[in-house]
Amino acid sequence: MLQHATELTREALLCEFQARPEMAALHSAASLLERRLAGEPLQYVLGESWFYGRRFTVDRRVLIPRPETELLVETAMTLRGAMPRIDGTLFLADIGTGSGALAVTLAEGVDDCRVVGCDMSRDALAVAHVNRVRSSSGARISLLQCNLGAPCGRVFGGVLGNLPYIRTGDIPLLSREIRDHEPISALDGGPDGLHLIRRMVEEAPGLLLDGGWLLLEVGEGQAQEVMSMMAARPRWDALAAIPDLNGIPRVVQGRLTCSSGGKVTRQSA
Repeated sequence: MLQHATELTREALLCEFQARPEMAALHSAASLLERRLAGEPLQYVLGESWFYGRRFTVDRRVLIPRPETELLVETAMTLRGAMPRIDGTLFLADIGTGSGALAVTLAEGVDDCRVVGCDMSRDALAVAHVNRVRSSSGARISLLQCNLGAPCGRVFGGVLGNLPYIRTGDIPLLSREIRDHEPISALDGGPDGLHLIRRMVEEAPGLLLDGGWLLLEVGEGQAQEVMSMMAARPRWDALAAIPDLNGIPRVVQGRLTCSSGGKVTRQSA
């Protein structure tokens, strides 16, 4: 907070610690401290958060990007060579884009891709727009206000979903930083936490090219149930759950098999 208020780097702040900062900077730091002591997350206090080594603008209109969501990026990077393309371009959908951190990271990391970030919240998309504009790959990112991925107007080689998965009954048990400050709509996944994830599994075949991949972030203890609901529906294979650094199955992946039973279809735009 002192760095933010004084606009000094960490090193400069430490070197100049003996010097008295300007009063305006001290007042600004005190104001930030008051907000933090009231329980507001540090990322909202500073107006920024780090994700996959990049800085993103965030505020109370969007969920703060979590480190575990970086596993979605890593899984997509691993599978990108197996994802079908349209005229040589890999189209990816980021469902529930929020701040746009995932969409921007994908566009920055995959040179031949175009990303559509979808969210129901106009407020969230306003924040995502700020982060898209700041990105050197912003021209390859589109933002769309819609319910899940419909209507997107196209099909994708990969659909990634970081959807709400907290059980409604567990919301009051969350820390005050989360419960009182982050948007509940981005957290509440319904009675079993899987309301929107279940819908995403049902609707994803209409968003994917043959051979396309669905990647979903899930909560602790949910991976097996999500894989079971996918296995119970036709045309899903290569189901797997990828653990995060804590060993918790965090990302569920599945591939949409070819409807014709033949080769993967690569459609023209």
